Amino acid sequence: MTDQTIEELKEKHGDVYTVETCGAVVVFKRCSRMEYKRFRESLASERKKADALETLARACIVHPEASELNDFFDRYPAAADVIGSKILEVAGAVEAEAAKKA
Repeated sequence: MTDQTIEELKEKHGDVYTVETCGAVVVFKRCSRMEYKRFRESLASERKKADALETLARACIVHPEASELNDFFDRYPAAADVIGSKILEVAGAVEAEAAKKA
């Protein structure tokens, strides 16, 4: 992954984030509010629940391209969960500090 590639992805998608997993560098954008809503709706559906993180990951990954990503997920099916979790962290799904009385 070159700096030039990262810069091109930033120009096209705004802020982008990288995660290295299973020997590959994956670049993703922050999920939109609608993408997050679709993810939450998928969790509520027994039929879609198992694919929820992969669906979110596919919506947000900007590198590698779809065909390479398919091959990557075929080789490392759990990588979608790892990447999806990182996307959720960037979206704000992190443990908050204990609430404090103002």
